[in-house]
Amino acid sequence: MAHTHLDFSLHRKLEDLNLSENSLTEFPSSIAGLSSLQTLRLSRNQMKSLPTNVLPTLPALKEIHLSGNKLRELSSGVFERLSNLSIVDLENNEIEHVHSHAFRSLPSLVVAKMAKNKISSISRSAFDELPALQSVELQENQLQDVADEAFTACSNLLMLNMSHNHLQGIEKAGINNLKTLEALDLSHNRITKLSGDSVRDMNFLILLKV
Repeated sequence: MAHTHLDFSLHRKLEDLNLSENSLTEFPSSIAGLSSLQTLRLSRNQMKSLPTNVLPTLPALKEIHLSGNKLRELSSGVFERLSNLSIVDLENNEIEHVHSHAFRSLPSLVVAKMAKNKISSISRSAFDELPALQSVELQENQLQDVADEAFTACSNLLMLNMSHNHLQGIEKAGINNLKTLEALDLSHNRITKLSGDSVRDMNFLILLKV
């Protein structure tokens, strides 16, 4: 199913749609307006981009699974207005950069999975306005630099995994002021110097791997 037109106009009560493991090269725009859709599975296809005009028409969406595609970037506001979205799975794509406001205004987002991409940097405002975010997975990327205070607005972040990257120091990991963090994995990077000041205020830290 490489480019077959899918018509969902008669299925407005759909809550779970699984189109995984096909050969879709484009995001199925025909799902626009599925107001009851809660879970969308599009993993292991061939998509290279996400449209900015379809996802905002899915107000009930709670989970979106896009792992194993060929996505190259996350545009600003691509998930905008999805106030119920709690899980975003973007693992194993070809994303190189997380733009400012890529996850803007997602009050219910709890888990962001972006492992196994080609991300080399994260902008300062990439994770703004995410009060419910608890877990960010960025392992096995090409991270060299994470903007200072990149995660500061994530006031309830519990787990951050940036292992298997190219970070050269903890000060390049953007972890300032993460006071709620319980698990931090920075193992398998290129860190040559440790500074206790970087984790000084993490009073709830249970697991630290460097």
